[in-house]
Amino acid sequence: RRGAVVAAVVFVGSCVASQAAAQTTSGQQQPIAMMPQPAAAFDVQVPIDEALAGGIWEAHLNHGGAIVRGVPQALARMQPPARLEIALTFDISGSFQGPLRAAVTLAKQFIDGSPHGSFETSFSVHAFGTTQLRLGKESDPSAAKLLVEKVLAQPSQSRTNLRSLVREVIEENGRAVRFPEGVREVVVFTDGGEESTAFDGYTIITEPAMAAGVIVHAVVFQPNTPSPQAATLADKLGEAVEKTGGYIIRVNPSSPLAAQTRDVLGSAANLPRSLYRLRVEACGLSTSGPGLHEDDLSFTVTAPGQPPVRSKSLPAKLDVPQGGTPA
Repeated sequence: RRGAVVAAVVFVGSCVASQAAAQTTSGQQQPIAMMPQPAAAFDVQVPIDEALAGGIWEAHLNHGGAIVRGVPQALARMQPPARLEIALTFDISGSFQGPLRAAVTLAKQFIDGSPHGSFETSFSVHAFGTTQLRLGKESDPSAAKLLVEKVLAQPSQSRTNLRSLVREVIEENGRAVRFPEGVREVVVFTDGGEESTAFDGYTIITEPAMAAGVIVHAVVFQPNTPSPQAATLADKLGEAVEKTGGYIIRVNPSSPLAAQTRDVLGSAANLPRSLYRLRVEACGLSTSGPGLHEDDLSFTVTAPGQPPVRSKSLPAKLDVPQGGTPA
């Protein structure tokens, strides 16, 4: 049987809206993504501390009930190994030429910190400015680090179309392995600059990432001379990647390899090790007809002797059949 079984897991399901099941919680984890299935059932990946994974799991919707079905599967312990697709994506615009070498060094540390020994792992390397360059793909971490070096040989491009080109990488990465059988990550190394005026916001990144279950991390190098515009762009990019379950890593250009930067980068690289796959069924949803029901999904996990831990909410689009879902 594919997947590791977590011992002593208890599931609680209720068709009472989550407001009625509210609990005092400590800590937050971001559910990664969901893929709608027939009858408002869907798969979700949730990062959780292993010590909590064997506790009582509850799923919450704002406008209906939800039940966790089956046993949570630790993706890092599946046999045969689950796939892990990591796309390392570098800004090669003129403004990023100074930090680029430090970005390559951090990318190598990300490769070393990833749980590649627990997954069937592939690393692809991309560069972008006005266009996206696909520099190759490797499964061996040492070969992947050599591939990353090729970024330094690429001629700089005149401007940065960050949002549209990162979206391309997200979409490619999302097709690389079927959700939720594996983990897909895109890691963007940039100063956050954006010259394109074709898009107003960052939904062009968040929507395809959340629809396909792709985690996006951003390693953002702050400018040597701070500016309100640069700070705003970095904040908006950070908000976007956090919605996908990813990390925003802010890098001080005067000390790009500082211990704090490497610590946060290490947490981002190791994230797949904490992911559990869950199957959730919605219940008690009534609609005037079949179609998508938009809601927010979250989880509470309670381990013996510990306070409940509530996840952050994930926007959920549920495929509700004619007549709603069973009560």
